[in-house]
Amino acid sequence: ALAFPDGRRVPIRIGRGLLADLGRTARRLKPVRAALVADAGVPARWTSAALGSLARAGIPAVLLRFPAGESSKRLVVLERLARACSRAGLGRDGLIVGLGGGVACDLAACLAALYLRGVPLILLPTTLLAPADAAIGGKCGVDLPEGKNLLGTVRLPAAVLSDLNTLRTLPARRRREGLAEIVKCGILDGTASFGWMESRAAALRRGAPAALERALGIAL
Repeated sequence: ALAFPDGRRVPIRIGRGLLADLGRTARRLKPVRAALVADAGVPARWTSAALGSLARAGIPAVLLRFPAGESSKRLVVLERLARACSRAGLGRDGLIVGLGGGVACDLAACLAALYLRGVPLILLPTTLLAPADAAIGGKCGVDLPEGKNLLGTVRLPAAVLSDLNTLRTLPARRRREGLAEIVKCGILDGTASFGWMESRAAALRRGAPAALERALGIAL
């Protein structure tokens, strides 16, 4: 778990096959229904896995898609998602689940913070950068024409599930972006962590799950 100075703790799990555990994790929050927020770039196999896990836990869910990319971090997109939640009957006993990269995590967290003045949130990062950045810490925001992240808040998720299986469909460029952030964390963590990353550079570049799992642990 990631601990914060005010005593709050966010359970963070990193491993393979964790999308299947979404329903069990969500059930602890006792939601009546859920909204799964995912960008259009997330493969259908991962949205289906998340929805299937919720269904097996007895939690009906609606899938809310939005266009992939930074250009979706706008108030108009956030409004569309909120209105879709309302049409789907999501109440204060509902749950928001964010599935995707940093943009999906930001939008889902903003939605969870603002919709009905706050509903629980679970994040399922599917990129290598998101679990080391947007999915942790609680910061979330949307962009304005005048600049990036000018409107936002802090919304800690109830849990973060980083399923390494989703990285198999990640383009090499996106994997490199995540590795850059992770290596930076390794440098800040100290000589031992950075040295380990140097020794596993080839495994990290090719996306070896065991190496990525440890590297993400260091980034936390």
